[in-house]
Amino acid sequence: MLKTWRFAGVLLGVALVSTGCDKSGTTPPPGKPQDETYAKKLIGVWEGTDKVFGPVNVEFKADNGVAMTLGAKDKDPLQMTGTFKVVKEEGKTVTIETEVAPNIPGAKEKLEAKKKTSTVTFEDADNITLTIPGEEEPKKLKRKS
Repeated sequence: MLKTWRFAGVLLGVALVSTGCDKSGTTPPPGKPQDETYAKKLIGVWEGTDKVFGPVNVEFKADNGVAMTLGAKDKDPLQMTGTFKVVKEEGKTVTIETEVAPNIPGAKEKLEAKKKTSTVTFEDADNITLTIPGEEEPKKLKRKS
């Protein structure tokens, strides 16, 4: 009988420990509600300027879609669409993985999407710095909506 109780105690201990082991990247840090994470604050439209293209608009959507427009709307801007996912969040820095492809009007074939890992650093609730690998300068963006 004593062995049965020990065995039951061990099973209960294993069950309790295993339920506390889920450390998925989507859970917010302790004491921080899910809607207060910087990854959630990223959702929205951001705008800024680029030395080469001029105006820049980036929209991060709640369904993990992303849309970028580089250049003035009246001068045939470069538009790209795709997806993003949050890889990790450390303090005010969110690491995202994007997979976007340019949308070329009149192109016979859709261009292949490219995957990149970028970082977004929040200066405050309405200002971010987007650092994309391979680009000379980070983009300073301000929340539009």
